[in-house]
Amino acid sequence: MPLEPVGAVFDGDHLRRVLVNLLENALRHSRDMAGSVLLSIEMLDGPYVRLSVASDGDPIAPEVEAHLFEPFHSTRSRGTGLGLYICRQLCERHGASIDYMRRPGARHPNVFQVVLRRDSVASEGRLYV
Repeated sequence: MPLEPVGAVFDGDHLRRVLVNLLENALRHSRDMAGSVLLSIEMLDGPYVRLSVASDGDPIAPEVEAHLFEPFHSTRSRGTGLGLYICRQLCERHGASIDYMRRPGARHPNVFQVVLRRDSVASEGRLYV
């Protein structure tokens, strides 16, 4: 975890929307106990930083994983299926990427990762995490 703020090239409101969606999904599908959801920030090689949201729920089934970022695909009867699709669109708009990684056997087998470009110059509208 970085000890100082890391400038990210991303609109602050849009990144909040992405993180809220990922955190709500993680909580909804977690075991609902202390430590069920982990949020981490990691510096990567080059000008990148990775935000990860991991949860301890059952691993996402491969047949669901194949459609995670498609519009109108939901496993909930009242879900719109737009949350992760919008997250991907917002990430692409800001030069970031979002992906899912399954870690079988880990305490937190479901991990969503957002990789953002760092920005060393503070500028209006950019989020500094």
